[in-house]
Parts: sequence; structure tokens; C-alpha cells
Amino acid sequence: MAAEVGTTDPERLPRSRRALGERLTSAALVLPGAGWMVLFFLVPLAMIFLVSLGSRDELDRIVLDRLSLDNYARALDPAFLPTFLNSLRYAA
Repeated sequence: MAAEVGTTDPERLPRSRRALGERLTSAALVLPGAGWMVLFFLVPLAMIFLVSLGSRDELDRIVLDRLSLDNYARALDPAFLPTFLNSLRYAA
């Protein structure tokens, strides 16, 4: 009887504990990949978006003191519209 108490046979565990173990194992396998994706994809993407909201100072440096959507409005200007549409077409 004492040997049965310490057993780790998955078939002898209650169904809820087995499901919890499987979920924890799945999470342990997914978390490193998700962490790398956040670190190397979402963080740079957020940085690019933040910089795109900035403006340029008199020395042509990007400053983030007053964020605006002016750069996106300029992208839809008739002078830049063909280039913007070509970029969307190539990206698709």
C-alpha cells in the first residue's frame, strides 16, 4: 500500500490532475517561444510605431516631445500616394 501512495503513474492520477499537468507542460513549452516573439517582434514593432509618431527638429533628428499622426497624413498626400500604394502592393 505504501508504494501506491508515491506512484507517479499518469493512469492512476485523477483526471483533473492529469489535465492540469498536461496544461502546465504545454505552457512550459509555449512560453519560451512566445517570450522570444514578444522580445524580438512586438517590442521592435512598438518602437517603430512610436518613432513614426515623432517629428523632426531643426537638426533633422527625430524627437518625441509632441507625438502626432502627421506622418501618416503625409503618406496619403497625392505626391506620396503612388509610392505608398506600391509599398502596400509589394507587401501583400
